[in-house]
Amino acid sequence: MQRYTTTRPTRMRNVAEADDPDDRRLFLNQVVEDVTEPPTVLGDWQNCQVFNDDGSTNAGWILKANLKPLVGGPAMPPMPNFMIAALDAVYVLNQRPEVASNFASLDLLLVRAIFATDLTYPAPAEGKPIGPFGMRDGEWADFLATCPLGQGIPPHFKESVTTQCRAIAWSIVAAGRLLVSAYGALDQQHEPTYEPDLLDLFLVYLLGNAVDTARCRRAAAASEVTKIDAFLAASSNAPALAIQEHTEFLTDGAGVTLTVTDFVASVYSKLEILLTDAYKILAEHAPTYLAATTGGTPWLDKAIGERGTLESNSAAIRRYFAALKLNRDGSTAWCGAFVAWCLVESETIKASQLPKVAERASNWSDFGRAIPLPVDPTDATLKGAIVVLSPQAAGAGGHVGFLMPSDSKKTVTLLGGNQGNKVNETNFKAEDIRAVRWPDFDQASKLSVGGAKNEVALSLRGYDAHQKDAALLIIRLFAETGYDEMHQRIAVANASAESSLRPAKINKTKKEESVGLFQLNRIGGQGEGFPIEELQDAEFNTRRILIRAKKVGAFEAATEEVSAMEVFIRQIEIAKFTKAELDRRMGIYFGLNA
Repeated sequence: MQRYTTTRPTRMRNVAEADDPDDRRLFLNQVVEDVTEPPTVLGDWQNCQVFNDDGSTNAGWILKANLKPLVGGPAMPPMPNFMIAALDAVYVLNQRPEVASNFASLDLLLVRAIFATDLTYPAPAEGKPIGPFGMRDGEWADFLATCPLGQGIPPHFKESVTTQCRAIAWSIVAAGRLLVSAYGALDQQHEPTYEPDLLDLFLVYLLGNAVDTARCRRAAAASEVTKIDAFLAASSNAPALAIQEHTEFLTDGAGVTLTVTDFVASVYSKLEILLTDAYKILAEHAPTYLAATTGGTPWLDKAIGERGTLESNSAAIRRYFAALKLNRDGSTAWCGAFVAWCLVESETIKASQLPKVAERASNWSDFGRAIPLPVDPTDATLKGAIVVLSPQAAGAGGHVGFLMPSDSKKTVTLLGGNQGNKVNETNFKAEDIRAVRWPDFDQASKLSVGGAKNEVALSLRGYDAHQKDAALLIIRLFAETGYDEMHQRIAVANASAESSLRPAKINKTKKEESVGLFQLNRIGGQGEGFPIEELQDAEFNTRRILIRAKKVGAFEAATEEVSAMEVFIRQIEIAKFTKAELDRRMGIYFGLNA
């Protein structure tokens, strides 16, 4: 079937001969496809179908003059839309219990797109990687077969950037799991909670398998002088993939083949450049994802006060674990418990805001907000940041501690527990850094594209305490994502109309099973593929509607209240639209005015 893009905002009529209030609105550059081949035409109108995010389709009639044949495949979306897709992929995937502890990494997701295509969408070609990430057939097949988000995905979604973001995020998780097995086979026996560093994960992408990655890292650590081509040729694993297209990693400037040790160093140097570029994009398009290292470091004061505490001091170690409501001593790895105790004891955060299973070092990789990588260990303004390292010894699951200023950019100094069986300052290799995080004092939303706005004041008379909490949550998340006061109130009014601000509400019929604040439909809608319990989580439900809202530029662009409400109903909630329903929701909206 021929595909087209719309050349202007237009309507897709249900009936070619006449306008209908329920006609769907299409946006500039929206992709549509003929319903039949050859196309069905009626006068100036052509019968086309549009594909929805959930895999369903809608057919209707579009003016032929507003259609342009799509040549060369999909186009790269605007960068704010791309960032929404990337943030969505990482956030949604990392919330699933099957993922821990090898989390998807937003910075590495961006690194992959910058490295593979320089953030472009090359024209699809048979047998070639596809999309801005250069997604391989094997990665797509694994996503469909093993990822909970890939179940039942329609085949044409392979070309969707949003779906590709999820598939590549899943490939990062899968690579982490393969590295656990690969290091284990080399007698390093990493525990299942092992969190690989970014160099590990980037090497898996370059070499095409985790086994050679583990071999290269181990050889480099031993200063191996074997040439990299001979080293890889001796492998019995699948041949390297991207490395065949990027031979610049294999030789020096004079064309001399590098040793294994120098090869790993050259890849790390490139990764540092790519990370710098990735965090520039984050700073521009998702600034609230990044940490602001201000406000003091009371947790570090607590850590400094514990210097010298020995692992044999069972009373002290049990005190650290008590912050996690655990009764353990120094016979258990306790670096994560020490970090948790410092944060809670200093009243930086509440115990309920700690990562799940906080005693595992790897679980701190997604805590708080991100510090841009590669980190400069000599930067005194980063003093107190939480640094997560890949495993430093056989049988370890990683390490976590607080950054202290270093004299070298190649080493990172951590003040932490379980370092030489005590609390002290110890130097580690900077290349082993997995993540650097900053305590997020209010644990606010990480899904934020565009500058945060002031939160609107509401009149919530007649609502109970639980409904008020839901309304204020919606306000906070919409404000942080850049929506102004009118749009915040529109969102609350819609949630009130849909669920009476009751996060647990379920509406089930033969055609729908709608759940939560915004009544996300699990049958062909925005709730498809998610458990009821997850959709009943008020924050998760609101984040899902925010992802949809950011794709609908007409909502943020609307400056008039009724227009904004109509866009929200038709294009964000994708609810049945009538004049009576619009009036009802506008009544709720005006009732919220403080």
